[in-house]
Amino acid sequence: MKWKVEIGPCEIIRIAKDIRGYSWKSTIHPPRGHILLVHGLSTYSLFQWLRHSPPGEMEERGLYYSSSLVEILNRLGMNVYAIDLEGHGLSTHHEKPTMYMTRGLNGCIDDIQHLLDIMRQRNPQLPIIMIGHSIGSLLILRTSQQLREQHKEKDVSGLIMIAPFIGSNHSVRFYQPIVKIGGFFYPKFIVTNGMKNSKMNQRVTGSIQLPPNLAARCRYPGLMIEKWASIDQEADPLVHCPYSPIYIGLISNIFEQVHKMNRLLQKSKKHAPFLIFHSPHDPICPYSSIVEFYNNSNVSPRSLVSLSDCLHNPLIEENTRPHLYAEITDWILVHLKVSIHISKNGRMGDTLS
Repeated sequence: MKWKVEIGPCEIIRIAKDIRGYSWKSTIHPPRGHILLVHGLSTYSLFQWLRHSPPGEMEERGLYYSSSLVEILNRLGMNVYAIDLEGHGLSTHHEKPTMYMTRGLNGCIDDIQHLLDIMRQRNPQLPIIMIGHSIGSLLILRTSQQLREQHKEKDVSGLIMIAPFIGSNHSVRFYQPIVKIGGFFYPKFIVTNGMKNSKMNQRVTGSIQLPPNLAARCRYPGLMIEKWASIDQEADPLVHCPYSPIYIGLISNIFEQVHKMNRLLQKSKKHAPFLIFHSPHDPICPYSSIVEFYNNSNVSPRSLVSLSDCLHNPLIEENTRPHLYAEITDWILVHLKVSIHISKNGRMGDTLS
């Protein structure tokens, strides 16, 4: 099968030694703001944020800038930046291409902050909104929190989280002490050889009962994306992470960051406003943990949008993508007016200008 990639007017950015990012300039001048996109595990920026071919078009599969979230944001007046996390996409280790996130989430947060520095150097006066998917949502939350600890709270004015991994169900919490001990003494212990190991993933997700219409769209229980999207995953040469090993040290670090994030979020109201999209049928990030996170949060304003007709990646799934695009652009337009009002008056407030 042929695989085609049209990335549009894109600039490849060198963020660090082995870390690469992307930049698409606003089609409106002057631009209204910056957007930073952060993907999750087992994918990379172009696969996550560009438009995939419609499911029926199997001959010309690929990724396209036209009508993608990136192009829509550019037409909205936003400069769009994205990062390939360590070991994903263009940010691969030349010596060990199957290794990723060897520095844990702390290393990813450092890389995100480096990209934020580049964005501020180019247009220091523009507001910044970060958008993350899955683990990417946890990373943008922790980045925002660390910036506020560094007294740089004005650097990020809003967060949009899609299917965020910011909590876990009670059965997973039972294993967290074991994972912590294992991560300390045996950080390179392989928990799974990647998403190709369907038996492992069926054990992880087998207790989740999906509605028949959603279950019919899955390729198999261990790969919780639509059948056509999983074919794209195999066709794209830069999607190598699904077949990479996942170490217990990384899982332990993820749990640690989730704990720190929740503790700080409950402790202080001084956090960026956020918008969450999540599905009650998400097999990776339990909906109950998202509701718990939302209710315990002291952040204002905040919003939670429930997406019932999708699994873990509504940006790729055809049924939810148009609705998601509309919700994101509406929130950004409203939030940009709030940000401009705050900037002009030098104080916090929700009144629109």
